[in-house]
Amino acid sequence: MRTESSHGSRRRERVAPNLYRRRTADGDRFDVAFRDTDGRMRFRVLEARSQREAEREARRLLAQRDSGERVATAPLSFAAFVEAEFLPGIDALADAGRRSRQGVNLDRTHLRLYLLPALGELTLGRSLGPTSPRCCATSAAGTYRSRRAITR
Repeated sequence: MRTESSHGSRRRERVAPNLYRRRTADGDRFDVAFRDTDGRMRFRVLEARSQREAEREARRLLAQRDSGERVATAPLSFAAFVEAEFLPGIDALADAGRRSRQGVNLDRTHLRLYLLPALGELTLGRSLGPTSPRCCATSAAGTYRSRRAITR
């Protein structure tokens, strides 16, 4: 068995199949790597502080996945993400002087007037292709003819 992860990082050490240890100032942290039911590779930070606890927690997580349950995080709407993550982030950038306050206000206005009414209830992670009627209907520059061509 290899002792390091395949991506060459020295910070993460493979201690068992699908289980990795990171040494931090607070002690050892463990991560589990697995392919979720939707086919995506996922890493999950475990609560365990010892290797034995981490192996148990990883087995529980993998058993959950094997039973067909999706292990990914809870669905989050676009509006909830904007309120919880995006707006505080751009406000912090403005407070630090890395963004202008006027630019932040412009972003808030565009979100409020255009994006949130059209996309606010969508769940993040759900694909919106270029042929989505919702995208075409909210296109400010599109005419009826160009929208019709895109949605074919």
